Amino acid sequence: MDLDVKEAIRSITVVNPHALMFGTDLPFTRAVRPFQDADIDLIRETLGEALAEKVLYRNAVEWYRPSSMTVG
Repeated sequence: MDLDVKEAIRSITVVNPHALMFGTDLPFTRAVRPFQDADIDLIRETLGEALAEKVLYRNAVEWYRPSSMTVG
């Protein structure tokens, strides 16, 4: 099956901009295609800087550090 990655990224963020978190397959022992720096560029080009920041960073911070969590 061929996947239009750009269209998939756009479609998911239209439905829920908090739904995607970027991750790699490093050290890519099982990947058909290993991570490339161009993968990050593709996200930025597809979504623009504001949404790309959510996918590349902010969504993960919100997921792993909920505001209701307190330290200490």
